[in-house]
Amino acid sequence: FNMSRVWLARLTAKSLDRRPWQIRFDRAGGKGGQNVNKAVNTKATIRLDCDALATTQSIPEEVKEKITLDPATRFRYLTTAGDIVVQCDTHRSQPQNLEACFGKLVDEIKRCCQEKTDESVDKADKWHKM
Repeated sequence: FNMSRVWLARLTAKSLDRRPWQIRFDRAGGKGGQNVNKAVNTKATIRLDCDALATTQSIPEEVKEKITLDPATRFRYLTTAGDIVVQCDTHRSQPQNLEACFGKLVDEIKRCCQEKTDESVDKADKWHKM
């Protein structure tokens, strides 16, 4: 568990191993403006299927369990099939959207794996006593 804490502390969008991820670019929806007739594929989608997630060594086992098995965390990018899928189309370039995808993923992993503080545990106890 200590090793996964170190991994989480060092985790950034740049440091995450991208080799097991499937990366795809598509046309973003919405109003086109000046680029409406150009086939510009800027929407980025990253996918890690459930088999690749189970076998990848780049994510510690404790973190995998937390994001896939713990219903309390509600990992928002986990599909019903058990794949992790993140999309971004907010920027006008592929590299920016790709970085934003990995940034969203890292933020969500850190949110799900953060330790409850004493204050939040105390609040939960108070609610259960009511």
